[in-house]
Amino acid sequence: MDRFKVLSCLFGPVISRYVWARLSVDRTVACPEWSQWREHRPKVVIRNKRPRCLLQKPLVRSWARRNMMRLIAAFAGLAVPIFLAGCGGGPSNPLAYPSSSTAGTSGSSGMSGTSGTSGSSGTTGTSDSSSTSGTSGTSSTSATNGSSGTTGTTTGGTSGTSQTSGTSATSGSSGTTETAGTGGTSGTSGTGSTSGTVGGSGTVGTVISDIQTASGNWKSWGQGAPNYVDCSPSPCNGYAWSMQYGITLPSLSNDATQFIIDGTKSYGDALFSAQLMGTNSPQLRDADHTLLPTLNNFIYDVDFYVTDASITQVLEFDISMYMNGIGMIWGTQCNYLGDKDWDIWDNANKHWVSAGIPCNFVNGWNHLTIHAQRESDNTLLYQSIELDGTTYTLDKTYPPGTADSTWWGVTVNYQMDGDSKPDANTTYLDNFSLTYW
Repeated sequence: MDRFKVLSCLFGPVISRYVWARLSVDRTVACPEWSQWREHRPKVVIRNKRPRCLLQKPLVRSWARRNMMRLIAAFAGLAVPIFLAGCGGGPSNPLAYPSSSTAGTSGSSGMSGTSGTSGSSGTTGTSDSSSTSGTSGTSSTSATNGSSGTTGTTTGGTSGTSQTSGTSATSGSSGTTETAGTGGTSGTSGTGSTSGTVGGSGTVGTVISDIQTASGNWKSWGQGAPNYVDCSPSPCNGYAWSMQYGITLPSLSNDATQFIIDGTKSYGDALFSAQLMGTNSPQLRDADHTLLPTLNNFIYDVDFYVTDASITQVLEFDISMYMNGIGMIWGTQCNYLGDKDWDIWDNANKHWVSAGIPCNFVNGWNHLTIHAQRESDNTLLYQSIELDGTTYTLDKTYPPGTADSTWWGVTVNYQMDGDSKPDANTTYLDNFSLTYW
């Protein structure tokens, strides 16, 4: 078939032109009387009245035969060149794809293409321009081949570098936000005791979190002037108080605890204490007395909600540790309706001392962090107090006090002091934690 096409390609035009010439004989030349007869021919043509030369047998052809031959000649002149169009070059056909695009489909990675078109596309694009989008599925190595390609393909090739978006996997390093426990805030979100990085020093400690929800740890008492002897249960001696767990509004964790002080006597106190460690503690038992002697550092961290600051006389936040007949209370209170300073507790002399730093909480949520330390000789070191983002460095030391020799444990306290009227007052605690090491 290919040989026939070559021969036809060479001789087809000659044959078609020869046939056409044979069928297009000028009748005027072959029969001089033709033109004269055509101009004066009668309306009704009588066969015998035509020019004699047209009646001669060699030149006479029927009308059907003449037109049939013309049709064949026309068909030969047109069909042969169309059938043989491949001889001259197919690229003139707009639907013919370049051979390089076929090769490009075998190199989806962009490695097998020799030109920029086949290397960068590596896909089944219907045109060269579509090869640009194809690179998004190719490997980044296709970009190097695309750089040697033609216009438009290098752009697609470079898009292969978008694979580097995989570096977003480094966002996994956000897992290091566990070190957010350094602030002492986020570390409180867990339940129970967990270990992690605490404090800015990078030391490792243990966090007891969500203390406000541990109903089994809490006990409470009422107190009042002049001797502040404990009484319980509420109400007693003219003092009243209460706790309610599982508060969702207001709450930051959807699990806050409500604290209320009420009564008939002025300046009454409601002391709420949660035992965290001890001989028979429900939280961490230290029956063999080996845990407490190893502890030297504490961080008290809490969110507290003030309903009405104008009737909130004092709010107190304490860490207490008792062992071997020694009493160590890192007592800190915000004397809001007094001198509006923070006070710290002098264990040996049993009284409050102004720390000389302001205490200005607000209605609504406040955040408090207290850093304290037990020195090797049991001296109490008040390191710092941070309230609502402002940190006050104390670095004040006081000697320890004494305690019943049977006491062994660590507690955290929250106390509300009533005002002069007295007014019933309500506050809330949330995200309450103690970190120790």
